[in-house]
Amino acid sequence: MKGIKFRKVVSSIFRACFKVANEGSHKALNCMAFCYENGFGVEKNAKIEFELYLKSAGKGNHVALMLVFSCINGIAKDENKGFQCFMKSTLAGNINAILEL
Repeated sequence: MKGIKFRKVVSSIFRACFKVANEGSHKALNCMAFCYENGFGVEKNAKIEFELYLKSAGKGNHVALMLVFSCINGIAKDENKGFQCFMKSTLAGNINAILEL
């Protein structure tokens, strides 16, 4: 019973994020990417996850920029490009990226 309720809640959260993301929210794009990364409300999909994090980063979300680093290293195995994203996030003041250095 709890599993079914959890899936319903996650699915409704994903739909809400989708609606707000279409209105231009970079935070909602991050939320959707997280859902695709972990399979919450949707099937896991690394390509869509990457595209959403990239779109969010393009709108100025520094946390997403750091997560693009993780995606690039996981999908394309391009450590140089990934490191560039990580450094941009660090220089923009993302405390999580700074702590990872």
